[in-house]
Amino acid sequence: MTILGERGQAGLKIAPLCRELGVTSGSFYHHFGSWAGFVEAMLAHWEAEKTQTLLALTWQAEDPWERVTVMKNLAVTVPHEAEAAIRAWGKLDPAVGHAQQRVDAARIEGLRVVVAGVGGDDATARRLSLMGIALLAGVQQIRGLVDREELLGVLNDFEQVIAANVPTTAGAARRS
Repeated sequence: MTILGERGQAGLKIAPLCRELGVTSGSFYHHFGSWAGFVEAMLAHWEAEKTQTLLALTWQAEDPWERVTVMKNLAVTVPHEAEAAIRAWGKLDPAVGHAQQRVDAARIEGLRVVVAGVGGDDATARRLSLMGIALLAGVQQIRGLVDREELLGVLNDFEQVIAANVPTTAGAARRS
């Protein structure tokens, strides 16, 4: 993911990858079978670690608003440059594009459930979850290198948008 984030998909080649990891190309092929096998494994790892694991960590919080905060803070930690490269790569490679779509859908659904948990109705939760993931993807695409402090500020503002758009009791509880 680091190499992908630094060099993009075009810079992700077997020989340099093996050199940086200190493995032979033979061991690469033994482990992955092919380039397609490597890409599939890398995307599966990314999908599991940066979506499913983060969502599971979010649900460890008992308080619904704490889940919003946990999800926001975890969103700052994802490999943004690599994710931007995956999004660009997905426009050229259908398998990568499908993985990106699955990740986006899982993140939107996860955020929808979190927003609904603080008191939002389903329609509002759907709109806000799409907005939140669009903000994350947008920052990744606009910035060459994502400034995590800037992103945290954007997501703090988004948290206020959530509070302003859920029922008064839930929003008021959060603001106090």
